[in-house]
Amino acid sequence: MFNRNVDCIVKIKNNFGQHFESNQSNLEDYIEIITIPDTYTSQLFEQDYNRFVKYTKSYIACGIDINSAMEKAAKTAEAELSTKIVEKENSIDYNAVYYFFNYMSWIIVYICIVTIGKVLVVFQQKDLKSRIACSAYSFARISKETLMGVICSGFAIIFIFLALAVIAFKTEIFSMQWLLYMTNAISYMFVALAITYLVSQLIKNESTMSMIGNTISLGMSFLCGVFVPMEFLSDAVIKIAHFLPAYWYQLALIHIQKHGTNNIGKPFSYMGIQILFALALVTVGIIVSRKNQSK
Repeated sequence: MFNRNVDCIVKIKNNFGQHFESNQSNLEDYIEIITIPDTYTSQLFEQDYNRFVKYTKSYIACGIDINSAMEKAAKTAEAELSTKIVEKENSIDYNAVYYFFNYMSWIIVYICIVTIGKVLVVFQQKDLKSRIACSAYSFARISKETLMGVICSGFAIIFIFLALAVIAFKTEIFSMQWLLYMTNAISYMFVALAITYLVSQLIKNESTMSMIGNTISLGMSFLCGVFVPMEFLSDAVIKIAHFLPAYWYQLALIHIQKHGTNNIGKPFSYMGIQILFALALVTVGIIVSRKNQSK
C-alpha cells in the first residue's frame, strides 16, 4: 500500500461468518478495511461493501439462509440498469444564435428598467413634476416626448445587442432567418420599454428599480421558457405564460429556429401580439401618469 500497488486491504477476522449470521450489528469488530485516504477506488470499494452488507441483511431478515442471502446480494449488487435517451419527434436542435436571442429577452428587460426606468423616476419627483406642470407644455406633448425619448434609448440598447450578435455570428447574418431574429428582438424591445414606462409611473423610489427589474425579468424568464425549455414546463405554467409577452417572444423564437422562413406569417403574428402587449402597457402607463399629474 505504501508503494501504491494496492488501494485497499481487507482483514476478515475469525468468526466473522458466524457473527454475521447470528448478530448483524457491530461487524466492524470482525472486519477491518485499510485504505489510502481520499482515493476514489477506496471510496468505491467501501460503497460496494456497505451495499453488499445491506442487501445481505435484507435477505437474511426475510428468512433466507446466509449462503443464499450472500449469493442473492452479490447478484443484486452486480445488476446493471440499461438507460436509453429518447428524443421527441419535434425536438429542436438549438444553435448558438438561438441561445443569444433567447437570453437577450431576459437581459434587455432588466437593462431597460434599471437604466431608462431610473431616469423616468426622476421626472416623478414632486418639485420637478410641478415645474413641468407650470410650463406651457401640454400633457399630450409631455407624454409624446417622453415616449419618444424612451424609444430612442431603447433603440440604442438594442443596437448594442445586435452589434454584438453581428460580431459573434459573422457568417450567419446574411440570411432571412437572421432578419426574423432581429425583427423579433425589436418587437420585444417595445415590450421591455412599455414595461419600463409603466413601472416608472408606479414606483417613486429610484433605489427599488433594480430589485423590480430583477423580479420582472427573472419571473417572466422562468415562466415563459427562457431558462427552462417549454417542453419541461407544466400545463398550468404554460397557461399562465400566455398572459406574459415573453411567452410570445419565445414562440416566435422557437418557430424561427425550427422552421426558418417557412410559414413566415406565424412568427409575425407572435410579434404582433408582443406589440399589442406593449400598446396595452403604455396605455395603462399614460393613464397612471395622467392621474399622478392631476393630484
